[in-house]
Amino acid sequence: MSETYRHELKYTIDMGTYLSLRQRLRTVMKTDSHAGADGRYIVHSIYFDNADDKALREKINGVARREKWRIRWYNDDLDHIMLEKKIRQDALCLKLSAPLTEGQCRALAAGKTGWMAEHPS
Repeated sequence: MSETYRHELKYTIDMGTYLSLRQRLRTVMKTDSHAGADGRYIVHSIYFDNADDKALREKINGVARREKWRIRWYNDDLDHIMLEKKIRQDALCLKLSAPLTEGQCRALAAGKTGWMAEHPS
């Protein structure tokens, strides 16, 4: 897998700006593959942290290099679950992903990790 760091910038915009940008971007961009006919989808995320809230504290404290783990799926499609590791180095981000089955996801949520050593990713 090619690991490419990217800039991830987030902005707050008002509804008028959103509607204008959405209309303009539709002419040059494809609709997200997870979206339904109305252009919307539901994102389900489970974030992991330790008992000391390490990931949260590092973000609050502005630690330059930090990592966070999450499980993510879209809508109610449990056939496409991903385990993701997001790495932040100063202003750059990297996301590494590995597919999970529903059973693996449930095992991980229950703290059962023995199967992970055999996972191809």
